[in-house]
Amino acid sequence: MFALSAIRLLRVIASHPANAGRRMRALVSSVCWQINKRTSRAPRSVDVHGAPMLCWPDSEQSSNVIYFNGLPDYWEMSFLRAYLREGDRALDIGANVGVYTVMLSRCVGASGSVIAFEADPNTMQRLREQCEHARLANVSLHECAVSERSGEITFSSADSAAMRHISRSADTVAGGITVRCVALDDFEPWQKFDVVKLDIEGAEPLVFKGATGRFQESPPDVLLLEVSGLSRLYGFATDEVIAMLEGFGYRTAMYDVALRTLSWTREPWTVGCANLLAIHKDAVDRTLVRLHALG
Repeated sequence: MFALSAIRLLRVIASHPANAGRRMRALVSSVCWQINKRTSRAPRSVDVHGAPMLCWPDSEQSSNVIYFNGLPDYWEMSFLRAYLREGDRALDIGANVGVYTVMLSRCVGASGSVIAFEADPNTMQRLREQCEHARLANVSLHECAVSERSGEITFSSADSAAMRHISRSADTVAGGITVRCVALDDFEPWQKFDVVKLDIEGAEPLVFKGATGRFQESPPDVLLLEVSGLSRLYGFATDEVIAMLEGFGYRTAMYDVALRTLSWTREPWTVGCANLLAIHKDAVDRTLVRLHALG
């Protein structure tokens, strides 16, 4: 069983678009990483997006950084690198160990800013170490969840840090912790954000419910969110989440890396897509101009 899983992993690594032109190097690096995971608990520093990034042996996200050349979410991260500019402002909601945080920091430059939210205390400690290691002076960290109202909320634990989440009705009480929570309507309401990335295990519609004022007054230009079906655990089907975004003036799309353009869709599940862009109607033209400005 282990051998079969290892073979499947190596096939995924070899076929991943981020490894085009470097497949053998990626395979060798991945094998070395597997050995490192079994012999050391210390994090390894790798150069990603022009900055050093700490990768922890017990972190799934760290492993994906090694396997996929710093671009585990290939089209999503390629879009952000193509779209963002010096001086932009970005929110990273559900930052985990900072894979997106580091990239966003480099994309917006010294005159831009990144605000990262992470609710799990142990993961936040690693995120702090990550930002200190990469010397990300333009990043501010907030140890809290983001949801529909400010206050406190129960946060459920899971075996993988990437799967920890705001408690759902089906969760057991045991293993949960109480964390601080903020609604985006209450967080720096004067700020206009160019990008908001959300990876919070299906709780995205709760964030949207707590940001209705912001969406009306100063909507972020671009949202990048997960649409893997987990929102059902909070009472929202994927098509309901998309309808909610449309009500706030957003159009949903994926990014075509080769053509540097957007592929509009209301049904990402038909192509097996687990992530989705939402572009505000007032920002569509500006987004397309930015994407094609690469030349």
